[in-house]
Amino acid sequence: MIGRRLLRDALRDLRRHPLQNALTALTMLIGVVSVVLVSAGSSIATDSILAEQEQQTARAVTYLAQTRMPAPGLAPAARAVADHLRARLGGHANVLLSETTSMFWGTPDDSAHNLPRRGLAVTWDLGDLTRARRVSALSGAFPLPELSQPPLLAVNEAAARQLGYPEQRTVVLSPESAGAGVRFTIAAVVADGSGEPQAFGTMDALAEYFAQAATEPTQIEVTVPVTSPELVSQAIDDALTDAQLPASERIERYDTAWRVVEQIEFIRTILLVISAVMLGLAALGILNVGLSSVRERSKELVIRRALGARRRDVFSLVTGSAVLLALIVTVLAIVLTVVGVEVVLPRFLPAGRGIASPPFPADAALLGCAAAVLTALIGSAAPAAKATRLDVADALRT
Repeated sequence: MIGRRLLRDALRDLRRHPLQNALTALTMLIGVVSVVLVSAGSSIATDSILAEQEQQTARAVTYLAQTRMPAPGLAPAARAVADHLRARLGGHANVLLSETTSMFWGTPDDSAHNLPRRGLAVTWDLGDLTRARRVSALSGAFPLPELSQPPLLAVNEAAARQLGYPEQRTVVLSPESAGAGVRFTIAAVVADGSGEPQAFGTMDALAEYFAQAATEPTQIEVTVPVTSPELVSQAIDDALTDAQLPASERIERYDTAWRVVEQIEFIRTILLVISAVMLGLAALGILNVGLSSVRERSKELVIRRALGARRRDVFSLVTGSAVLLALIVTVLAIVLTVVGVEVVLPRFLPAGRGIASPPFPADAALLGCAAAVLTALIGSAAPAAKATRLDVADALRT
């Protein structure tokens, strides 16, 4: 009964100043939506903005070195370097050796009819690429097993479309545009962030079938939990020396995601400041409306006091309309956020990155609700306090 009366009085107060309350609600809505979006933006930014950097370079602290490995014994030499580095740096480090070659590919029917093959960049890896870069399997299993018969390939979405996957799962691969080739089975489609056709194989397959095509330097990527350039550099130098391979000309940090993290944190701080300013303006609007309402209702309020209403009852009566306004704004902000996250955002997520739309941020919604209610209480506290101090005798004599 008391709650129903408070709700009725709060709605009546909101109707007394419709324009002012509407402007206050709009300002509060902007502030609350900003709070919710900024809070939700961390996961969105991580999965959207960071994805490009983590797919192009590396997803953690990674150091890059290069060496040249002889075609005979390519796979054993690469495995010896990888084993040395893993033993030296421990199980928390990820070691990835890779060769990139320009190949030609086509379907078995293309080869049977001597049709021209298309160019394809293939990266041949020894190690777990997914621990070094954000490359995720959209279908199939990735990383590929080191030893397999028949040989396997993973392709990105652009290459899968060009091949006609999944109807076509066998491809003929060759370093030459014509002539005999080697049949590979497509074992996985991955999201690598590239719009150009790209394939991934194993270093064992490269050494077995196309060792003479490995003309580029072998890249060595070492991903470690902490920044330790001296330790990593010494370990790489020792591994190459033990394997009697040419030393790397330079060993440098390769990942760039940390720079994006700093930018995201800076933008997040700016948006939080803007949100605080908007909520502050909303609090001022509530303060202005509240003071006007107290002046207009002074007789009503003191009559309530004369009839036995306590100070806290009057305080609740004055703050009720502001809190109700805050709750209305919160519901509207949550609806807008749900639409943005569930409907609008998926339309703008880039293809080829394997980024799923983040779930609705329930904790961010609660934070926005708390911010709105706190703003309402701050803005209405002064008018409510003034209402509790109205002199009953003076008000009744006027």
